Amino acid sequence: MTKKNILLIGASGGLGINILKALNNDYNIAAHFYKNSDDLNRDFKAKTYQADITDENEVINLIREVREDLGSIDILINNAGLSINSVSWKTSLDDWNRVLAVNLTGPFLCTKHVLPIMREQNWGRIIYMSSVVSQTGVPGTVAYASSKSGLLGLCKTCL
Repeated sequence: MTKKNILLIGASGGLGINILKALNNDYNIAAHFYKNSDDLNRDFKAKTYQADITDENEVINLIREVREDLGSIDILINNAGLSINSVSWKTSLDDWNRVLAVNLTGPFLCTKHVLPIMREQNWGRIIYMSSVVSQTGVPGTVAYASSKSGLLGLCKTCL
């Protein structure tokens, strides 16, 4: 049986490394990172790709490179995440925008440019990694909780 191809966004963080460990032998994985790829250079079979997922041109180039290397993108796992802890009245607009850009705009852009490939293939799966914080709320996580809550709407409307 042919292995499915996964594009794992945010592969270099703690959760990303664990996803890689769990799926490494059963899938072909394109492991995305933004700045730090040190932990990706272990015994993983995944090929690594650097991109800023908040920049549409970089997302387009990332997806083009992965598709050229793997032939298809069957599964997209939107796992990148950023949390800058601050209560609402002390959260700077720059921090708010950065968290929403990584946690919500990034998954939107990745989905926007992978979905046509999946539609063309007549098959695909998109996974969004959210957080219980989006449902419960935790003081000091205003941007993070808001961005992860937004993934629910993104997930339900991306067709």
